[in-house]
Amino acid sequence: MVGVIQALRYTLCQLAKAPVFTAVSIFTIALGIGANTAIFSVMNTVLLNSLPVPNPQQLVYFHLKNQPLSTSQTGYGDMSMSLPVFEAMRTRGEVFTDVIGFAPLAFEKVAVRIGFEPEETWGEMVSGNFFSGLQVQPILGRGFTLNDESTHAPIAVVNYAWWKGRFADDKDMLGRTIFVKGVPFTIVGVAPPGFNGADPVHTVIDFWIPLQERPELNAWGTPATDHTLYGSPNWLALQMLGRLRQGVSLEQAQAQLTPAFQGALANASPVDAHEQKPLLVLSRVRGVENLRDDYEHPLRFLMSMVALVLLIACANVVMLLLARNASRLPEFCLRQALGANRGALFLQMLRESVALVAAGAALGWLFAGAATQALVAWSGIDINIQPDRRVLLFTAAVSAVVAIAFGLAPLGLITRRSSVQI
Repeated sequence: MVGVIQALRYTLCQLAKAPVFTAVSIFTIALGIGANTAIFSVMNTVLLNSLPVPNPQQLVYFHLKNQPLSTSQTGYGDMSMSLPVFEAMRTRGEVFTDVIGFAPLAFEKVAVRIGFEPEETWGEMVSGNFFSGLQVQPILGRGFTLNDESTHAPIAVVNYAWWKGRFADDKDMLGRTIFVKGVPFTIVGVAPPGFNGADPVHTVIDFWIPLQERPELNAWGTPATDHTLYGSPNWLALQMLGRLRQGVSLEQAQAQLTPAFQGALANASPVDAHEQKPLLVLSRVRGVENLRDDYEHPLRFLMSMVALVLLIACANVVMLLLARNASRLPEFCLRQALGANRGALFLQMLRESVALVAAGAALGWLFAGAATQALVAWSGIDINIQPDRRVLLFTAAVSAVVAIAFGLAPLGLITRRSSVQI
């Protein structure tokens, strides 16, 4: 342990002797790693993230292509379905273990009241198998049941983060009442940490209630005089996802479901013979659904560009290292004369590289946070993006590769020249 401390102290002293070189190197590394981390943070959220549930690769979203003119759509583009379609799809046990339906209570936040304190939060109403179908077990209380859905039970499950912040970890809060648009709901459960719902757009939902038929709790906040979920079979307002059975592929599921899907739509809203037939398309639950198509190619292009920036930054720092090490030849000659071998010189170079990269990575992580938010604001992506474990591992991997490259790049030249001098 003493030897490690001494080696670290010697390394820092060597870097402190060249403050301009050290500062420029750290700043250059920080820019390269920070830019890569920022872009990867956005890519991770928009394109790569899976739901934090067991076997997320089995989950698929439903999409309707060629919407019939006889239907009315509210929601996120082609992801809106009618209740008759939902009821038809949830019976297809040969394809799915579960089909889940859900719809926001408003396009924006919904008014809630706890005690005498009003506030606005994100809320959804969901089918009774929402938690069981996603295989999510609340950490307190329970989830919903199919009976809760059929009776439109006035109960609620709250998000873990909202419970921590709003209820201060109160483990006795089960049974308390939350008023949603003035309607009382009894809190029966708390979702596990990290689970924020399955909404294809909003990354965090604060609470969930079973599907409701009360006019003041209509899906999307739509006036009941226009449409209602249970009274308007041609209203496309319900988001749907399914959990595929083991061994059923996306293509097989679409082929098997299409006739029943088209039949359910036609029964509720007859399709004109001159219209294109409505098509069912299934997509994996990954990233942010309504952003992936628009941002996938630009983000991948940006990622390739910032990778090139990192490569250029590494080349610049290597050139700085070579120039600095050229001025240290007398030092290396003396150390070899005193018995140091090439392995010792390599370790010293590697320690200095690791110290530079560690400082650059730490500064780059701070830069990445600000750059990520700036990128989100510039692109107009209205979601909350926070670096997670995958982004941290990405940064660590990039930093490790850069550290090794910096340690190896000047080694051959240094040891060869120092040997010649001796």
